[in-house]
Amino acid sequence: MAALLKRVFIFIALMLTTATGATAQLYAPPGGADLTPATPVLYAEVSGTAMTLKYGPLPASGATAYDATNASWSDTFCSNITTATVDASCKDFTGTSLAYLFFNMTKLTTINGLTNLNTANVTEMNAMFYFCQALTSLDLSGFNTEKVTNMALMFYNCSALTSLDLSSFNTANVTRMQQMFNKCPALTSLDLSSFNTANVTIMNAMFQDCSELTAITVGDGWDTNKVTQSSNMFLNCTKLPNFDSSKTNKTNAHTGTGGYLTAAAPAGPTTYSVTLAEGTEDADKWQAKVGDGEFTVLPVTGLEGGETVTIQYN
Repeated sequence: MAALLKRVFIFIALMLTTATGATAQLYAPPGGADLTPATPVLYAEVSGTAMTLKYGPLPASGATAYDATNASWSDTFCSNITTATVDASCKDFTGTSLAYLFFNMTKLTTINGLTNLNTANVTEMNAMFYFCQALTSLDLSGFNTEKVTNMALMFYNCSALTSLDLSSFNTANVTRMQQMFNKCPALTSLDLSSFNTANVTIMNAMFQDCSELTAITVGDGWDTNKVTQSSNMFLNCTKLPNFDSSKTNKTNAHTGTGGYLTAAAPAGPTTYSVTLAEGTEDADKWQAKVGDGEFTVLPVTGLEGGETVTIQYN
């Protein structure tokens, strides 16, 4: 009897009651296999020249799992892709790397739904758009980059790119920016005013061969004090102000006299005014204060942006 029992499969029934009162049963397979849902992954589904990125359990067929450690993860289809769509499921993405995500997709012209890509935990974006030679515009203003440490080669050889929005980029933790914009000859201006580069140590060839760049705008966060590697940083950037072909490292990576960079304009208005509704009297009783300062009669002048202004009528 004992031997017979050993050969009997034991099925464990999990009784579930539905809203209608009907009963359903889920059975564990022989051996007590785990019923835990599959671990979600970022993966690609390809149809012709279109790729859709999704996040969830990897389908049994018809999908390719993204591998952040392997630049060749999409080799079987990358050269044919013209359109990529980031599915809404990617809002739940919790991964720490997006390295090589669109690597070598040389015919890619359009990326839809980038705002669906949750980047809150991402630390690596190196070579993310490497060799996307057909992209003409890219809006990454919805990216959260506060944990990113590596942006090397991020836009390497995006040779058709004319518009690049990085206005939300927080780069306070980034240490590597080598070749980040290397070989982007169609860019004529680059706004890096949101960048904080205080922790960056490598900027080799960061803007190399951006031959049409006439302005690289930076803000107060631009700092190259920790940069130890910057060879060819501005090689062939001949249209930048004050360009000197003998100084292509970080020497002139600053604003002001002799610098290749342009200072961002001060943020915010410098003057506030109040228009009184018809019939309002005693205009001189409108006062304002900046922060915790004293109230004064309007207008308020000399603001640098970011101040709290309180307006009252006495």
